[in-house]
Amino acid sequence: MVVRHAPREPDDLEPGRGLHDAEVVEPGRDLQHADRAHSDSREYYFARVSHEVLEGAEMDVAHPLTAVLPSAHGPVLAVLASTTRPLTGRAIAELTQPHVSQSRVARILRELVDAGVVNREPAGSAALFTLNREHLAAPAVEALVSLRTLLWERIAAHVGGWTHPPTGVIVFGSTARGDGDANSDIDLLVIRPADIDDGDEHWQADLTDLAASVTRWTGNPCEIVDRSTSDLRTMSADGERLLAEIRRDGRAVVGSVALVPAPEAA
Repeated sequence: MVVRHAPREPDDLEPGRGLHDAEVVEPGRDLQHADRAHSDSREYYFARVSHEVLEGAEMDVAHPLTAVLPSAHGPVLAVLASTTRPLTGRAIAELTQPHVSQSRVARILRELVDAGVVNREPAGSAALFTLNREHLAAPAVEALVSLRTLLWERIAAHVGGWTHPPTGVIVFGSTARGDGDANSDIDLLVIRPADIDDGDEHWQADLTDLAASVTRWTGNPCEIVDRSTSDLRTMSADGERLLAEIRRDGRAVVGSVALVPAPEAA
């Protein structure tokens, strides 16, 4: 069974229904901006990030800074937040994901240096840049960069409180690979204990709540593939290629990717 949860558009709501709805998908079905404050208000460069929660807004889990920072500022700050090593503008441009041109990186760095968010040190004919971790905005930048890890932790904490804790939970697809975008689903393989039937009331309630929670945390649709160890062995015997994808790219939040068998050759 596959459980899918996605944000619902307000216009689609029926009276008395919430903003989110879960649907069960039959087996076999295909699986903000921040306005820059005046240059003399260095502490408040990020002060005008909107605090409104937009229903239906989705987060780019691979590059979460893009959800709250304008244009290419997010990727530049993500690079600087990921290291304490001084970097040239060219090196920063090469490391940005999504890619930002060197000329645009140079313009952004000038703005961030003016705002005091980034430090600039001369290095011969070049310059080296680091995130100013004493700046009031630095903790927020670092927290946003680590959102994907926080998502893994929340999922693990959620399933740890289930009536029947799963044998394993593995994130797969674009979210695990880190190459998704704001429109990507968050795909989870949840491995059901051998002694729990797939129709167990508590199990299904916990699955549905997890899918809804992931959607609330990120704004992205969540699709859960619910399989027992026996189901996975059957998929392996049938040569299911999904197993190879999960083994290659999966990120185990609970248990190990080794719980997923390799598909047998046809």
